[in-house]
Amino acid sequence: MRELFSAESIQKVWFIIAFAGVLAGGFLVLFSKRLTVIGLVIAAICLLNYGFWLVSDAIISRLGLDSVAGVLVQMLFAAIIGLCGGIFAAVKLKSNY
Repeated sequence: MRELFSAESIQKVWFIIAFAGVLAGGFLVLFSKRLTVIGLVIAAICLLNYGFWLVSDAIISRLGLDSVAGVLVQMLFAAIIGLCGGIFAAVKLKSNY
């Protein structure tokens, strides 16, 4: 069975999205003071997404896509990311009140 997309082509797409997100975020920061935070968030999300792809790809390459250990490590990775995001959001929301 042949893959629909290779890992290399997906990695190129994520890199292009990260690069475009940083450029778009940078333009928002440079040209609009009101949109500075939004521009920084866009750039950060695009870069983090690319980083998450690299880590996820390394996990799959090491443990395999169809192994129980690979699935458990991916679930743990996603849970840690969600936990960090939730804690960050809670701290930011608490500081606003």
